[in-house]
Amino acid sequence: MLPFLRKRLDGRVVICNADGTRIFAPTLFLDELSETLASTTILEYGSMLLEPFRLLSVAKQGAGLPWTQTDDDFLSRWHLECITRRKISRKVFVRRLVLFLRFLLWAQENGWSEHHVGVQPGKGERRFAISIRLVNGNVWHQLMKGKKRKRKTRLPPDKVLDLVESSLAEGVVKPALKKRNHLAMSCCRVLTLRRSEVAALRVDTIPTKAELARLTAKGDVIKSLVAMRAKGAGERDVDFPISILVALRDFIEFDRPKLLGSSGKDEGILFCANNRSGKAMCPGTLTNMYKSAAHRAADQNPELAESIRLAHPHHLRHRAVTDLAAGLLAEGMTADQAMLTVMDQAAVSSMAMARHYMHLAEADVRKRSKEWKAAEKDLDRRSGSRLAAMEVDRFERRKQS
Repeated sequence: MLPFLRKRLDGRVVICNADGTRIFAPTLFLDELSETLASTTILEYGSMLLEPFRLLSVAKQGAGLPWTQTDDDFLSRWHLECITRRKISRKVFVRRLVLFLRFLLWAQENGWSEHHVGVQPGKGERRFAISIRLVNGNVWHQLMKGKKRKRKTRLPPDKVLDLVESSLAEGVVKPALKKRNHLAMSCCRVLTLRRSEVAALRVDTIPTKAELARLTAKGDVIKSLVAMRAKGAGERDVDFPISILVALRDFIEFDRPKLLGSSGKDEGILFCANNRSGKAMCPGTLTNMYKSAAHRAADQNPELAESIRLAHPHHLRHRAVTDLAAGLLAEGMTADQAMLTVMDQAAVSSMAMARHYMHLAEADVRKRSKEWKAAEKDLDRRSGSRLAAMEVDRFERRKQS
């Protein structure tokens, strides 16, 4: 916890450092959350809280509005900007609104504000500026109204993921950057790692060349290593193929020093940023890099453009977990055993999510059956002429451009 003192200023409690300087309320709020949440989650929460405070700074024609004076009207204006002008989805807005309301409740409980957020009382009693309800212990506001539309999950096929991966190197000049980007995405696609877990991999986790040579001589194909876990923090064991470990060790020896430059700064992160700081590459960089590659691949393959543009780096983990479950089922493992194995190896804590993966994996196994392959072959034969015509049209468009 940050050291702080409580002072009374203008009739209300103000939190200050030991030297008397005031502390920004969200800073202390995030500091308390950091005791139970991972650092990457705290950083995400911090960026989410910046948005309402940005609006507060420009409110009242630029004069600004203290967060202690926010009300339901301010939340409505925030909602209108997100949904109409910025085209933010309802799900994303609700997530940000819940975090902001949690902050306001925490601030009220700790003396930063008075009678600011709460359930509206009866007639004749003082009303709250922001009206909320508590539903099963969770904060609910009227702006959260609306039905959730459940969309059927559709994982991109391997062909789409291959096309995006092949576009990663386009526009990248440095060979070291190409190697870093390719290996980072390979870790997501092969090892069932999340983006933040890939960004947290450390150099000292990867075995040395001598140790890898001994493992290869013994005939080992997999080495279990400890990696930092993203959700819930902690650690988990990850099975690394020896081939990927060899590629990672080569990257450490030959390519990574070029990204560090001559600054001498090195925090020991495997996939470091390309700014000579030695710090970890931000998970958001992985997302931006992947989405840019997806848009390039979509422009180059118009017949699959819709599927390619929807591709997201988290789909790589989904595909890896689904392939793991499908492989276990194909080997004769029961669905219950396969689900428990997937939850353990891929760090899936939710039973509902594990069942979702099993559902997709069972569909994949059915697709690999003889009956499915026969139907698929007939479909390819009947659609062959149409695909050939599309390919000719695509070639002509490229020639004209």
